[in-house]
Amino acid sequence: MLNLVDSIEFSHLIWVIPVVQLIHELEEWNILKWYKENYVDLPDSTNLSVRVWILFFSLSVYVWTTLCFFIPDRVISAILVSLLIMITTQNGLQHLYWLFYFKKYAPGVVSFVILLIPLNTYVVYRILKQEFLPFWLLIIIMALMIPGLIETIRARNRMTKIVRVVVHEYPIKLIRTFSD
Repeated sequence: MLNLVDSIEFSHLIWVIPVVQLIHELEEWNILKWYKENYVDLPDSTNLSVRVWILFFSLSVYVWTTLCFFIPDRVISAILVSLLIMITTQNGLQHLYWLFYFKKYAPGVVSFVILLIPLNTYVVYRILKQEFLPFWLLIIIMALMIPGLIETIRARNRMTKIVRVVVHEYPIKLIRTFSD
């Protein structure tokens, strides 16, 4: 089975990333209810504002993947793919942390464990196997998630600043701008 998967061209394999990320984002479709049950000091988010972010982020992952697909330099493409994997892994690890911290289901954790961990691990394996990037560079790229994970742990039952601003306040302003 691994031989069959290994035979998939890397430039085609990366298209699984936005599909799996979309599944992950759709698992978060009703995350606002979860936020209200677990967080304090929330912004004035609505289901619409959260869903605008979900759709925007999902579209961004497709655009990012398209960019990686068309970049002819495999090293640059692999760096961009690795950064995308780092971002999706950091987000998934946040969901895993919330599962343990709040001691209950955190929307997004199921797709992270079942789909994103195996996919991201396999894509990194292929980057190394095909020698697109050296191991040390992948370690540096993956280490970029550490500050965000530390911030998540320190935040406890409050949103991190970046989640508050990017995921909540910006979409709220965007919706208010277009609805006025």
